[in-house]
Amino acid sequence: MIWLNERDTIKAGAEDMGECVKVMEGVFKDLANGKTRMTGATGCDHGATIHLPDAGPDDRYACMAGTFLKKEGGATGMKWYGSMGGNRDVGLPRSNHIICLNDKFGVPKALMCGNTISAMRTGAVAGVAVKHLGKRKGITVGMIGAGRIAERAVKGIESVAEIEMLKVKATSMRSSEAFLKRVKGAWISCAVDDAEGVELAVRGSDIIVVAVDGKEPLETLREKWVKDGNVVIIMLSAGKVERKIMQRGMVVFDNMFMQMKWREEQRGLEDGCRRFEWAGFEALKDDRLTTSQLGLILTNRIAKRSVRHPCVVAAGGMVLEDIAWAEHVYQTARENNIGTRLQFF
Repeated sequence: MIWLNERDTIKAGAEDMGECVKVMEGVFKDLANGKTRMTGATGCDHGATIHLPDAGPDDRYACMAGTFLKKEGGATGMKWYGSMGGNRDVGLPRSNHIICLNDKFGVPKALMCGNTISAMRTGAVAGVAVKHLGKRKGITVGMIGAGRIAERAVKGIESVAEIEMLKVKATSMRSSEAFLKRVKGAWISCAVDDAEGVELAVRGSDIIVVAVDGKEPLETLREKWVKDGNVVIIMLSAGKVERKIMQRGMVVFDNMFMQMKWREEQRGLEDGCRRFEWAGFEALKDDRLTTSQLGLILTNRIAKRSVRHPCVVAAGGMVLEDIAWAEHVYQTARENNIGTRLQFF
């Protein structure tokens, strides 16, 4: 068994966005082809979450597990994480992850820091969505949020499309400007100030990404701001869009059945525990909306020409993505003798 700290995972290629996008495409294809299982009776549960009474909007612990049912290239593992909204105030990431991978005998073969892996797989999903659903030449990206996930989403989109302009709206002008310094590229950059709000970041953009957590209230994306060719990618729980946007176009889920279970869990929370509503849950309320799943489009079960725009991508995040990318990193680490050897037995 090997242990990979965060530096080890990066050394083993965890930040290779182009490769990560390819691996995520494989995840969605395997999901559509019935080659995966997560937890729960239907194999579609997001995971098991410890909800803390009277906690902050981002305070929780969660365990997520899954497997790929393939003779070649399979992988099985689990991600455990703790998320505390106040961590930034003490210089720590909001969410901290550890990933365990098991071999075919059920024996743990690797433990690794999952912070970079988790952020990369989330950003790569934005790249997959743009590659298969959006415009890819000379695009304007409107980014709502300026954290680590937003950074990786820009990298994911950049790996598959030509960005001409990047607009960012964060909780403050200072945060927006700092974000643009961290994600420098050959594009025109524009920081949107608080007075101009979310509207300016959305209007005129081809790709809109909402990558904010629940700490700050977020203005709902309005139908009048969105044009027909838009792809709107909702990556974290605070993202909300006006129902008219979904009625005009369609909603594409990463995993619709997972989000159905997730919504049921939210409904059943005891008093004092935080419930959240977002674009995915909102879409599940209305069976008149046109919906699909990303894997069905990647496997050509749904023709790309039939995708209606504006297209809202509801990406709740799956442990299958973590496991697949962690497995890739693990194999690279093994081949290059990266990491610390541990004795299990």
